[in-house]
Amino acid sequence: MSWGGRREGAGRKTGSGKFGEPTAPVRVPERFANKIQEVLATYDEHQKLLGEIRLFLDKWDKKTASSESMKNGQKRLARELWHEVKCLLEKRT
Repeated sequence: MSWGGRREGAGRKTGSGKFGEPTAPVRVPERFANKIQEVLATYDEHQKLLGEIRLFLDKWDKKTASSESMKNGQKRLARELWHEVKCLLEKRT
């Protein structure tokens, strides 16, 4: 058996890391390292929040589309508001 060197199948599998996708090494001055980590952590939190908002909007869309108790004007306003929020979310992602 050989020691060291490149071996087929060795190492971490692509996509198994923290980000779930391929990453790239980047060298930055040490003074920026902590700030970059903070930005990445905040990004993850925002992505989770955006996902929860999308789920809420999908439920809202289904409820307003099938709601018999809402008057037509209320239903139209609810759908317009849903559309505006959805457009705002799409701009952010």
